[in-house]
Amino acid sequence: MGFEAGDQLFGQASACYQSEAPRLGEQITDSPLRRSAPPYSHTTSEYRFPASLFFYMQLAFFCPHWGQERLTPEAFVARVQAAGYNGVEMVVSPVAAERERWQRLLRDHNLLFIAQVLEAGQGRGFEEQLAETEAHLRNAATMQPLKINSFTGRDYFSFEQNSALIHRTAEVGQALGIPIVHEIHRGRFTYSAPTLRPYLAALPELRLNADFSHWCCVSESYLQAPELAEC
Repeated sequence: MGFEAGDQLFGQASACYQSEAPRLGEQITDSPLRRSAPPYSHTTSEYRFPASLFFYMQLAFFCPHWGQERLTPEAFVARVQAAGYNGVEMVVSPVAAERERWQRLLRDHNLLFIAQVLEAGQGRGFEEQLAETEAHLRNAATMQPLKINSFTGRDYFSFEQNSALIHRTAEVGQALGIPIVHEIHRGRFTYSAPTLRPYLAALPELRLNADFSHWCCVSESYLQAPELAEC
């Protein structure tokens, strides 16, 4: 599951580091991905626990291209690296020459990559989105991302329609061998915590990229009321 705080912060499970998400222009002196998990053991007064029994969370910081489109790719990537980010998250161009340009820049600056897919069926209906989903996912996969962050479905599609889109996305992701997560976002099937619950119940394998700010904007409550505890 990913987390957004200011600029995008994307968590990955494998090591144990924690810090605040940097903003573009701020320097990170020591990047989590450039270190290894410490091979220490945890000790109590009665027993020494081997490090192999513990799991660690490794946090990698990805700067979204969204909001930075005014910069050239070269200038953007240079600023991302200088700020200490581990990688970039962005929509993949349908133009082969542009994809190759971005891949070269990411490789030269030793940056990781997460692809966004949000254009499928944009401004049209369910059938159009279903028909276009695979093409957009395959286009994103050409840049060999760590994962694809999909802006899936619509808030006005039926449960069955959104579920069909989720299943199509999962099928394509499995064929590509690339993990796909679904962004919590306004206007999508994930737009609200209460309305998302049936999808989580029906699809326990569903993976989300958690932009919690959208739930705060949609909900009339910050989910602190006691009566919401069981929602």
